[in-house]
Amino acid sequence: MMGTMRGGPLRVRRFATSIGMWSAVCALLVFSPAVATGPSSLLNRTITAPYHGFAVTFDSHGVVGCGAARVVTPAFFHFARGVGGFSDRAKASSCAGNSSSSGSASAVLETYVKTPYHAGSPTIFANLTLNITGHYLLNSGTCTLLGTPKLADCVQFSAYYVYGYSYLIDNTTGNRSYPSSAWSGSLNFSENVTTCKSGVCISNLQGSATSSCCSTNLSFRFHPGKMVKTDKYLLLLYLYGGAQVVLSTHSMRISGASGSASLNFAALGNGVTLTSIVET
Repeated sequence: MMGTMRGGPLRVRRFATSIGMWSAVCALLVFSPAVATGPSSLLNRTITAPYHGFAVTFDSHGVVGCGAARVVTPAFFHFARGVGGFSDRAKASSCAGNSSSSGSASAVLETYVKTPYHAGSPTIFANLTLNITGHYLLNSGTCTLLGTPKLADCVQFSAYYVYGYSYLIDNTTGNRSYPSSAWSGSLNFSENVTTCKSGVCISNLQGSATSSCCSTNLSFRFHPGKMVKTDKYLLLLYLYGGAQVVLSTHSMRISGASGSASLNFAALGNGVTLTSIVET
């Protein structure tokens, strides 16, 4: 199933981790300005790889109880080819002595691409291709009430996801131009939620047993207004995603549950490709 995004995956659940492993990488690349195909800033132009700019990346993973998670490919962007991505895996199973188990691995890729000045008030297009593959599997277990609580719940959840957005920055003034439309992102999941009130329990199952995903062509369109020749402009591409499995209870015990999830957004032709920046 697909989810929608405003500031993050709507369904991706966040839990405190008893064991956390966190790493951050910041890569700074500074080059000469990108070369445009047109002979003058007055003409339409198409900019393609190699691009110039810098990237900031962040990778993390954490577990609770009988969970496991791994960053398979840390977030990256190759300016020479205009490609980037990341890959993550997670799994969890119910186990004695733990009311909850989870595994989560995720990445953030911030790419800033130098965008040349264009006379007048141009329309700027950032054209991308995203190839996302992944897998999730959820084997629902049995959720049993502990005593007679007024409220109780049992959440079983497995997912992989990629979300992102873009905007054009006047790096001299700090002004931002936002695209005329946004990308809703990709959330692929299976979820089984049991809620109980005064001993009466209801279960709700969403998603399917397993799934793989998808290729997407995106074109972000910007109207920055009149550009200033002496100002410096950057195109930001912000992507984040990961894999997550959660088995969580409140006033209940879970047994016989397991799940796994993986995201490949980096290898075998997968990931993001900035195909071109077009100024008209």
